[in-house]
Amino acid sequence: MFLVTNTRFNPTTNGELHIGHAYMALVNQGEARRGKGKFIVRFEDNNRDWLWRVAHDKQMEYAQGMIDDLAWLGVIADEYQYQSQLEERVRESLLFLNGGELKEEYRIAFEGLTPNIPYLNYAVAAYNPHLTAERVILDALSAINFVIRGEDLITEYALYYNFCDRWGIPRPEHAYLARLTMADGADMLPQISKTTGNNKIKSFRESGMKADELLEKLRKACLKNPDGEWIISNLKARPVWNG
Repeated sequence: MFLVTNTRFNPTTNGELHIGHAYMALVNQGEARRGKGKFIVRFEDNNRDWLWRVAHDKQMEYAQGMIDDLAWLGVIADEYQYQSQLEERVRESLLFLNGGELKEEYRIAFEGLTPNIPYLNYAVAAYNPHLTAERVILDALSAINFVIRGEDLITEYALYYNFCDRWGIPRPEHAYLARLTMADGADMLPQISKTTGNNKIKSFRESGMKADELLEKLRKACLKNPDGEWIISNLKARPVWNG
């Protein structure tokens, strides 16, 4: 049991903040506040798969827009981080943990898979192990001990924990939340799922909707007790997996 709960919201800066983002940020902030810890927003602005599609200046514009949208909703981080600014610290940590060697010029060669770890082989196929290694290091540097993510990312957890175990890093608790759908509160929001509908927070703002109105709709759609806190025990759709 942790004395304090430290969480993070880790969006990729490849677009504007949508309602699924807001949901995840609210839950992460809620758990950090309940656990008297810190809540970090860490922008993934160095993802090489996106840098060639979205210029870094544009990613910085998206990041600032996310900060503004979150602030409009009352979500204020204790710290804002940019992964591009932390690359040297990550590199130094990886060098130390890997005996002073980085294979393939700053890439980790993932060797010695453990077949009896659920999802591990699939996770290695689905994810770039180097990005997961970075994520583990960044979370450790910030003392993140509760990782709350969407269920579509559940296949990465075994790979994440494998890196923790091989490097002697304490495993953060993980929770994977069910994706928002039309099932709850269909009459309150046109589309809740982040993959469909006009669900950008900026669009709600520009339509004249007040933040309290949007938050009320989200609470009614997502919380068992709409007057309660944005904590996991109050979500209508419970985490699909905890570890």
